[in-house]
Amino acid sequence: MSDRERLYYDLLSRHNTMLCSLYRAHSVGNEYLYQEFRQVVEIQLWREIEAYGMSRFRYESSEDTWIYHIAQYAIISYKRSFLHPDITLEASIEETALPPFDDLMISEVDELLNLLSPIERRIMTLTMNGYSHEEIAEMECMTRKAAGLRLWRIRKKLEKILKKTNSNRNKLKSKKRKN
Repeated sequence: MSDRERLYYDLLSRHNTMLCSLYRAHSVGNEYLYQEFRQVVEIQLWREIEAYGMSRFRYESSEDTWIYHIAQYAIISYKRSFLHPDITLEASIEETALPPFDDLMISEVDELLNLLSPIERRIMTLTMNGYSHEEIAEMECMTRKAAGLRLWRIRKKLEKILKKTNSNRNKLKSKKRKN
């Protein structure tokens, strides 16, 4: 295996969690798009490494940010070039059997994230993966204060949605008891 191949696989393995979160945020629950985005990003990362190695990484930002920007650019380029305008990213998912408990929780989180705008989804997934306000600000090209404010607003929005959902669940439970 060449040095560049080793570097490529090393970068993919070290940044897999962040990349998977990015694919999930952009694919909005559509498994086909998730796999497409994964492939597009991996090809773009390989091209970057094959052409430049790490020479384009100037250490002005973190390696995470550099990988994130490559991935973000690749996904946005793919969306602009290949997704037909009348195909929505919210394409329905085929119904399957009930998933195991952990998958069910993940699907509930995904449902909540799908209610957010694309930028809100990205910020929330980065937060859930443990990135600081500074790192999110750098990745999303905004100030730390703007990242913190956006995150606060997202949390308030999600709290409101959860309160409404819980209220509806409680009403359904009380109706079932009466019947």
